[in-house]
Amino acid sequence: MKQINLRNKIEPGAESLTGPALVDYVNKKQNLWKAEVSSLSLENMKKRVMDLKYSVLPSDEDRAQYPAPEMPPIDEATIPEKFDAREHWPHCHSMKYIRDQSHCGSCWAFGAAEAMSDRACIHSNGAINVELSANEILSCCGSACGGCQGGYALDAWKFWVTQGVVTGGNHGDTGTCQPYVFGACGSCSGPEYSTPACKKECHSGYSKSWTADKHYGKSAYVVANRIATIQQEIMTNGPVEARMNVYMDFNHYKSGVYVHTSGELAGGHFIKLIGWGMSGSTPYWLAANSWGTGWGESGYFLIRRGIDECGIESFIVAAYQPHSCFLPPQRTAMPDWVDRCMMCTFVYVYESARWVGQYVRRAAQNLMNRYAENRRRRRQQQQQQHVPPDLLPLPVGPANTPLIEQPIIEKKADISNSPVLAPRGSPPSFLFN
Repeated sequence: MKQINLRNKIEPGAESLTGPALVDYVNKKQNLWKAEVSSLSLENMKKRVMDLKYSVLPSDEDRAQYPAPEMPPIDEATIPEKFDAREHWPHCHSMKYIRDQSHCGSCWAFGAAEAMSDRACIHSNGAINVELSANEILSCCGSACGGCQGGYALDAWKFWVTQGVVTGGNHGDTGTCQPYVFGACGSCSGPEYSTPACKKECHSGYSKSWTADKHYGKSAYVVANRIATIQQEIMTNGPVEARMNVYMDFNHYKSGVYVHTSGELAGGHFIKLIGWGMSGSTPYWLAANSWGTGWGESGYFLIRRGIDECGIESFIVAAYQPHSCFLPPQRTAMPDWVDRCMMCTFVYVYESARWVGQYVRRAAQNLMNRYAENRRRRRQQQQQQHVPPDLLPLPVGPANTPLIEQPIIEKKADISNSPVLAPRGSPPSFLFN
């Protein structure tokens, strides 16, 4: 479907506007969204976005190595005009949970943890209804993933698959294993926070151990950057994590369908896409930010859909449903889902050992068969080399020469002393003399 480019032309000098001047310009220039002076200062806003080096698009190699699971082709005419994951899966508490990343460019970890939490709930039919820890992803994924200066979202999802993620909400959330270490900081000043150290333990007083609280994904992948494909992915598997460029006017967003209107580029940012809709004739994406409930529409915002506004449709990442071994038991008397996890682990180890045992037995049988065949061939060769002369075939004359008839002499071959033809354990020859 052809998309019409509705992008506003930004007047010269408008990119350098800040503060009230920028807000006035935005509200006069367009009527798609409303801006208001934000309590978050320009300096503090820059601490929440990523360095542009982390805002790179996935390579062709990444898309080939981490393809999305195949889904049946979808007729775009069947896609609903409006979809909101919060309404479609109302039993999932994480759908309505807005987080605050504070003075740290950890949006890549937050967008991942938020969408992971939603998908764990969706694919477990509500059995796993928790908030997964952005703090663990930020601190334990490693320097290759990133830190408070920014990070790589695909690596965050791979971390969920290979290492698992414990529970964790906003700062001070005592009901989870590892809540965020930084408190909300909307108007405070100071330098950007440093990446916290990795601690493989839950806070004191939490009822589960670190390993028992782990939740795992199945396979991380990059979603194709087609509108219908992104919509199908959200409708089928749940919210996704998306990358976008953040400009200065985004800090002052209050309501409506955002479109970049003024202000310079501040950095890269990852958010969670949870749906879409129409505002009049303008299509939009529905997204959750991680700047607290005091920003935007109580932490949410709308952004224009269909023309890759701010690169929102260029980089979409997610992971498939949680592994079945890590789902809590249903209709069982087991006190904790850890028992189920351990049982699956034992089954996996047993099946692996059984397979190895079968392989070893087959290999040993093949070696024994080869040894027996080689031994049989050696015995045949030795028998042929030690056959007595009386048992050799009669000589044949040269060509065109009549054969000389040899008298047939009936003589029993004495093989009692033959070391090869004598049967093993036969009595010595002197007993027959």
